[in-house]
Amino acid sequence: MGRSRSRQTKVFSNVRPVQLVVQDYFLKSGFSPVSEVSDDETTATYSHSLLQSTWIIHTLERESEFQTTLRELVRDFAHPNAMHAIAAANTEAFVRQFDSVDRSTREKLNLFWILVEGDGSVNVYAPYEKVPQSVTS
Repeated sequence: MGRSRSRQTKVFSNVRPVQLVVQDYFLKSGFSPVSEVSDDETTATYSHSLLQSTWIIHTLERESEFQTTLRELVRDFAHPNAMHAIAAANTEAFVRQFDSVDRSTREKLNLFWILVEGDGSVNVYAPYEKVPQSVTS
């Protein structure tokens, strides 16, 4: 899964566009949705049969949801072999929150960060990667 970098041109005002961008990214990468994303849901699951890979992605709308989402992810950790991710618009506030979770915790949870740019490009950060501050604009 490649990483693209670009300057942010707008900030998404709600979670739905971020969900749609992430969904499009995974579908174009050969994944199939295991669960459909509805307007009131913020979690989606995608699988790739050839890669034998499953991603469970939680999408954030507001910075205030981060701690609650992280607690729910840890509490409901039912798929230890899945890639878990939290997706959000690329803002300084989300990058700061992502940076507050230490590397060892992310590695134990296999927790990825997905940042969506205003132009619709996607950056995926593995559990051992720190989100560069220069990614935000």
